[in-house]
Amino acid sequence: MHSQSQDDSHLFSLWLLAVVFNSLYSFYWDVVMDWGLFSNFSAEKGSGIMLLRDVLIYHKSLYFISILIDFFLRTTWSLKLSESLRSEDLIAGGFILEAAEILRRWLWIYFRVEKEWISIEFGHVRSNHSLQTIFSSGSEEELEDLSLMMHEI
Repeated sequence: MHSQSQDDSHLFSLWLLAVVFNSLYSFYWDVVMDWGLFSNFSAEKGSGIMLLRDVLIYHKSLYFISILIDFFLRTTWSLKLSESLRSEDLIAGGFILEAAEILRRWLWIYFRVEKEWISIEFGHVRSNHSLQTIFSSGSEEELEDLSLMMHEI
């Protein structure tokens, strides 16, 4: 015979698995599909290092920090849904969680608009793939010219 606590334990395990899957998939979708980052591998010298993207408006550290913030905030939303939190804890931390979600959404739209701006500014067809594939037929001089144009903005 199964007790109620065992059934609750199994349900909680399934819930936790669903939350982890949802958070990781949503994080992946934000960074790779919506922001256009980490969508290709470097084939140079067999390094296998993932690249952000060829055209970056800001310093690389801003992108990495934003990625970490997005990951953290994508996983904290589930705290609001957990029944194991007492209502006093949820009320006290609710404002902070809601403010954090506003920050995450602001970061999302900021980098999403940046990706679209790069696509439009340089006349590229909308794509979820890295800009490296678009410039792969270009010469080194074209990439340097592009870099100079980006620094003038």
